[in-house]
Amino acid sequence: MAVDWPKFLQRCDPEWVRLPKVWHEAPFLGNGEQGTLMVQLDERTLRFDVGCSAAHDHRPFSEDDLSEKHVEVLNRGRLPIGYLYLETPSDIVGGTARLNLWDAEATGSIESGSGALRWRSLVHASEPVIYVEFDSTGDLVGSRLRFAPEKALNSRAARAKIPREPAHPPVELNALEDGVQTSVQRLVAGGQTAVAWKMEEREQRTRVWLSVRHSFPGAEALGEAVAAVRSASDADGAEWVATHRDWWHGYYPASFVSTGDSFWDSFYWIQQYKLACATRDRGWIIDNQGPWLQRTAWNATWWNLNAQLSHLGGHQANRRGMVSALSHRLGVNRDALTLNVAERYRKDSAALGRSVSGWDFLGHAGQPGGREPMDRNIGRECGNLLWALHCVDLEVRYWADEGLRDSVLTPLLVKAVNYYRHFLERHEDGLWHLPLTYSPEYRSARDCTYDLDLLRWGIGRLLEIAAEKGWTEETEPLLSQWRDIHEHLVPVHVDETGRMIGQGVALTGGHRHWSHLLAVYPLRTLTPELESDRELIAKSLTHWRSFNRGIAGYAHTASSCMASMLGDGDQALRYLEQL
Repeated sequence: MAVDWPKFLQRCDPEWVRLPKVWHEAPFLGNGEQGTLMVQLDERTLRFDVGCSAAHDHRPFSEDDLSEKHVEVLNRGRLPIGYLYLETPSDIVGGTARLNLWDAEATGSIESGSGALRWRSLVHASEPVIYVEFDSTGDLVGSRLRFAPEKALNSRAARAKIPREPAHPPVELNALEDGVQTSVQRLVAGGQTAVAWKMEEREQRTRVWLSVRHSFPGAEALGEAVAAVRSASDADGAEWVATHRDWWHGYYPASFVSTGDSFWDSFYWIQQYKLACATRDRGWIIDNQGPWLQRTAWNATWWNLNAQLSHLGGHQANRRGMVSALSHRLGVNRDALTLNVAERYRKDSAALGRSVSGWDFLGHAGQPGGREPMDRNIGRECGNLLWALHCVDLEVRYWADEGLRDSVLTPLLVKAVNYYRHFLERHEDGLWHLPLTYSPEYRSARDCTYDLDLLRWGIGRLLEIAAEKGWTEETEPLLSQWRDIHEHLVPVHVDETGRMIGQGVALTGGHRHWSHLLAVYPLRTLTPELESDRELIAKSLTHWRSFNRGIAGYAHTASSCMASMLGDGDQALRYLEQL
């Protein structure tokens, strides 16, 4: 079927009949590393955010105080950069905006009492440059763009009122002879975040090219940002924009979906657009902010659900570039995954803490039974690397990539399973049991379902890989132990309501993370082919959703996937409508 992509996607474009006042209402743009979005601050000010997924702090891992909750976020989280402000000489009385999905550009207009201003913005698809332009008439002539830098101040530390010491130096501002201006945050542990921008004002039109670059441990970011701005501002404007559009026009046709419903078509294609704004092939992990960092306590990468779910949307859509950052970064940062466990386990184990630096994945992992002096919940959260590796396995399977299987999936899967082997306990019933671990966002339990589901999947996948590669007990000494654990791992605990959190711990309230249902979705190790399993899935899903509180957006989508597995399309749609 031939698709008229410009015409089809035009119907999916989000439009604003009033200017957005908060970030989550805003038209957003990104290229997988840099991003911007536009909001109206007051009667005379629009703000274009300046974001960069690479801009992190780098305080030493060895100096972390493990008694500080989320110490890795406090010491190595994302840092704010600054904003572009569009300031008008007269009050804004109205405005509109549109996000053009096909061309990945945002446009809009504002009106005053006797003037108008039309703006346009894009983040170049293949160059590290944010571009904004506007034309003004009437009493809006004289509107100005200015860049305002932010201090390199960790927003979680600011919120908790526990500033990091020593503080980073003040921002350094400079103006170069050719009109390029710069802003540099130099960091106490080394490295820098640099912004360069060039403003061109001619008659009633203003144009600005802005680049953000981050480097660690070196100081090359400034030179890279300046070079990017000079290249963009000197380029032929039409050709420069054409290369941006060419990338996006090549992105969409990787697959096509139409539901026949204009609302859901728009919803779906906005998500596909969002993914390509937030990440790129072998690029940055989609963390809790993407390239649109706000003043939040979640200025890092969370691994007990967020990162994994953000990279699930590209497999069925044939968009490998939207999921490959996860496998790439796990491979690049594999040494950090070993450092994340306590020193006595580093010889053969690896894990992911709840939250880590997106730059290097350093973040102290919990362990079965607890890890002092860490927070009692975070210090028992153990299964996050296994869940991340399930995402890698999906990439391996969808694209039949044996190289990725052998270079990243298998060695890390061995280490993630080994971590649990240190803590498994064989009881008198002949089964392997787990001490107290934490079911994310709920509570701790022995034989925690979250961990058992992931461990059962992980060992099962290792046994499959062993068969694929023809391993024997002579070539892989752990093979017999994997088989023993797989055959004798304690079953998940259930009661009259379905799957439990763990031994003696039932689900009695809202649970946005559905950590006890991973076997259903996304692991799919519990499927409805057997009638008894179908009844257990249905019962567990109904009970989970029976609580009218504690449900987040991603819980609605997971519920919809589970209902779809059961063949209940009406209920699957109802869950999405609740979202």
